[in-house]
Amino acid sequence: VLDVEDERIVGYATFGNLYRATDDRGRSSTVHDGVVSACFDVVLAMANRLHGMFGPTMELTCTRRAPTRIGV
Repeated sequence: VLDVEDERIVGYATFGNLYRATDDRGRSSTVHDGVVSACFDVVLAMANRLHGMFGPTMELTCTRRAPTRIGV
């Protein structure tokens, strides 16, 4: 869920098993990094739109500091 509050983008998300990253045995309790990056890209696009700017993302580099856990 994304909202605009006082010219800021505020978002909340809970990821289920559909978005999980898996190891070679199919186990994981974390969200796939590509899904997290895609969500961040949507937030950036919404911020641009809020300020009247439009256009595609040409490059997005994300560095993961910690895993994003499923269902939290």
